[in-house]
Amino acid sequence: MVCKDSLGNGWYPAYEDLLELMESWPYKSGDLLHGSGKYPLQFFRYGHGAERIVFICRIHGHEPAGTSGAIAFLKTLAPDKVDFSGFDAKYTIDVIPMVNVDAAVRYARQVPDSYPGNRFKENEEDYSEYKNILTSPGREMFSNPEMRVHHLDKTTLKEMQKKHILPGTVYSEEGIELARDWPEQKSKHIKALLQFLQQEKTDYFIDIHCHEKPTEIYVPFTEKPDSKLNALKKCGEKLIELLRGKNIPCTCKRECGYYEYVRNISNDYIYSRFGIGSFLWEINVGYKLPPSFRKVLKDDYEPRSLSKNEMTRTVYELMSGFMSLTAGT
Repeated sequence: MVCKDSLGNGWYPAYEDLLELMESWPYKSGDLLHGSGKYPLQFFRYGHGAERIVFICRIHGHEPAGTSGAIAFLKTLAPDKVDFSGFDAKYTIDVIPMVNVDAAVRYARQVPDSYPGNRFKENEEDYSEYKNILTSPGREMFSNPEMRVHHLDKTTLKEMQKKHILPGTVYSEEGIELARDWPEQKSKHIKALLQFLQQEKTDYFIDIHCHEKPTEIYVPFTEKPDSKLNALKKCGEKLIELLRGKNIPCTCKRECGYYEYVRNISNDYIYSRFGIGSFLWEINVGYKLPPSFRKVLKDDYEPRSLSKNEMTRTVYELMSGFMSLTAGT
């Protein structure tokens, strides 16, 4: 598939951008929560082929790159902007640009234009404030290893509401940290996503996140690597090389590894349980970790943070590049 580049200076991270797309999308779309959520869990479909690919974005409200890049990508999927070459007959693409809408709306209230570079400097004090917005009411609760699902109980949520304290943007409206909920499925969002992946007989699943480090691609963690996992690694390495070829800042690492910080996240769980080819894409969020992380990140500390347009372009290029690799073009 060859998409014509019509990005311009687009930046589409807000709920209003999603509403605009919902109104204008010419193909199939729908709400995976069927009206049971405060906001819709909206999917946008393109194509009608047997091989199915699902992209999800913004499980965390403070990670706007996936939303912006996904909307930019979807806007190219129109008859006058894409060389079909039979692609729509072979593949079905489902894109979910904003899973955690409630948290995205909260983040937009606190961070101008949903871009942390507009508010925070790369120092310890600002970083602490930034992380508090993400994990409020406190990082100790969020980091508690005893909690199998990181969540805020109803009593905590009520107390915060009384004191007008916004929950951290890692949490859904239910107070659940969705990215770690795949094994437990306590949230309606993750339940709906898993049901959708299974009923649509998904072949590839890509979960698009952001972090404060250079852009990186992760494959599932498995005890015993297999041929399918090796193929996923090769695909991930090609995508990193694609970014480098377009002079888009990304990791200094040559290898496409697994996400070593948390087990049973989306791509781990979905690959091990359902055999679906899965990736986790971590896009630079436009804010750099403070100097205390220099020794930890080593060479990966040096790349600068991405601008808003670079964040959009990174996701756009990865999505269109993945489709081209999958199609063998």
